[in-house]
Amino acid sequence: MWDYWICQKTFLMIDLHKALGYSLKDGKPQSRNSAHIRELLTLLRGASLIDFEIVSGRNEKGAPIDLYKIKWVRSELPDMFKESYKRLVETGEITPEWERITNV
Repeated sequence: MWDYWICQKTFLMIDLHKALGYSLKDGKPQSRNSAHIRELLTLLRGASLIDFEIVSGRNEKGAPIDLYKIKWVRSELPDMFKESYKRLVETGEITPEWERITNV
């Protein structure tokens, strides 16, 4: 999300499918995965970690499509998230391997 915001780029739902490693069926995203991604975006927005808008666009054939545009990304976690993260590390739910993956 940070990269899309910094570059002020819009993106398609399929871009998030690819970034999250969801498989495509015949080159198209599966609707249940799209629904899951929309739920994640809603949760991130509700937690005040990102804000986005859906803007109109056109695909390569000229048909109307929805594009997502990140309006802002919180650069620092709120204290309640820091405390939760600390507990997850202490209980072993977040491993050093997981932290290395997220810091790449």
